[in-house]
Amino acid sequence: MKQFSAGATLQNYFLDSLALSRQITKAEHRANPFVNILNISSKTAKQYPDLLRNKTLQWRLFHSCCGAAVNLLRSIMYAPHRIRLRPPTQEIDVLVISHLIDKSHLDKETDFYFGNLGDVFEATSIKAHIVLINHCHADSRHLSKLNQTKKTVLPAFYSPSHEIKHIGRLLLASITLPKDRDKSLNKHFLRLARVAQFGGRAIGDFRIGKMVAEFIEITQPRIVIHTYEGHGWEKIATSAAHSLPNRAHVIGYQHAVLSPGNKSLYYNHGGETAPDHIFTTGEFTRNELQKNMLFLKHHITAVGTFKNVTNRSGDTFKPNGTCLFAPEGTLDEIEILTRVAVNAARLDPTRKFVLRLHPVINSLQAQKIFSKFMPLSANFIVSSRALDDDIKAASWICYRGSSVSLQGILAGLRPIFIGSDSDEYQNNPIPRDIAYLRVSRDANELISILRHDKKYPMLARQELVEAHTFANQYFMPFKQKVIINHINRHMK
Repeated sequence: MKQFSAGATLQNYFLDSLALSRQITKAEHRANPFVNILNISSKTAKQYPDLLRNKTLQWRLFHSCCGAAVNLLRSIMYAPHRIRLRPPTQEIDVLVISHLIDKSHLDKETDFYFGNLGDVFEATSIKAHIVLINHCHADSRHLSKLNQTKKTVLPAFYSPSHEIKHIGRLLLASITLPKDRDKSLNKHFLRLARVAQFGGRAIGDFRIGKMVAEFIEITQPRIVIHTYEGHGWEKIATSAAHSLPNRAHVIGYQHAVLSPGNKSLYYNHGGETAPDHIFTTGEFTRNELQKNMLFLKHHITAVGTFKNVTNRSGDTFKPNGTCLFAPEGTLDEIEILTRVAVNAARLDPTRKFVLRLHPVINSLQAQKIFSKFMPLSANFIVSSRALDDDIKAASWICYRGSSVSLQGILAGLRPIFIGSDSDEYQNNPIPRDIAYLRVSRDANELISILRHDKKYPMLARQELVEAHTFANQYFMPFKQKVIINHINRHMK
């Protein structure tokens, strides 16, 4: 129940976060993590242990100083092969902001989030360019196979001198953060927000936001599309797009699953930082946003996602495959799911338990976690295969907040949420009334689920029908015509 309590307490600070965000006007302040509390999940709550009284103000100060020092050190190491920010000189109608989370994705024709949308634009004579936010520290040596006329990879860091200037600006911003004149904000919240102003997350969001804003100001696109979760960099970029001489039309693309509870993206944070329209992955997510958002209710369109691959056969459940574990991109999630997977592998040596790492996770970091559970059984496998191959080989998908759970349902896999009831309340994107869903607190419960499915596969096949309909509404096939029609309407 401790994690549930932490999440519920985080909810209590949402109004403080929102109130402060509506008082700020500077890009530096928009990067502050305390005005960008994304949601109330346990994953997010762990980023604010001081706010939840598990850590002190001194911890936040130390954390911010270390974050600034690490960022500076990484920029120095990155400098010899730093990518130069070179926006294209040709005219751009649509600028798409996506993410590079693994260097191997540079060789792929399709984008990790937007698929072949760039090619669709080109086929319809829409001049488009994709900007990739560089999360994996790709440098100039990795760009040989990239078509730089269609895509630009942002530098992972500015030059060290530029990074020092940014840290200085953020330090100053901690002093100039608006004061609580009407005494409505929680004092504890405001004190911590000032100290968090120059920490690692603020530096990262400010850097990304300024790079994207600079790209927008130089290219002056008519339309900007970016992934939409409620991050600070999104607000900086949107404000820049709305400040152009010819105001750009900004579209936020909801690509991630919607965990239960309150979210930053449900609110207009003021100052021209909100998108003008929202694209969603499906009808279900569109309805959820229309139900919960306090703005843009009539400017939300379901366009689908490339995560719905129509050639996968999810018509039936087959209990003879592997049990696949899909943690999100955090070390805490990996440790939780690894513990269950390793113990389950020991309990049932006849079945393979496969754990696949999120692309943002460093393999050396993961190895440190695996070392805690030595010796590992031969039937516990860390995957090196493509996601499609892992899904095709599996019968069950174990998860906590990953969108892979929805992709698994589309392929016929039974989703098994790993965690307690309180974890599920905060993290699980699949509603409890979906009968196909199972919840397991530990390896023993997981093995019981697998054995029951092996014995009664027809029950799972009956339950799959409803779940398959739900997943197709959550992750619809991509509707290219809907996107093109919307773009054309706003280019006239």
